[in-house]
Amino acid sequence: MRARAHGCTKAAVLTSEYPAFFARFGFTLTAVGEMPQEMQLSKEFVRRFGARTHCMCRRLD
Repeated sequence: MRARAHGCTKAAVLTSEYPAFFARFGFTLTAVGEMPQEMQLSKEFVRRFGARTHCMCRRLD
């Protein structure tokens, strides 16, 4: 909610752990390359997902 109040219209929650658990909450297996380029270039994204090909993602549009 706070992000939306500051003008954010899209967000994604990512994890690389416990895929079966997070699938129950609407997360889907997503190729890292499908994430927006701005996200892929962030330091945190590179640190956590740089060597991975997939992650669990839930888009919050």
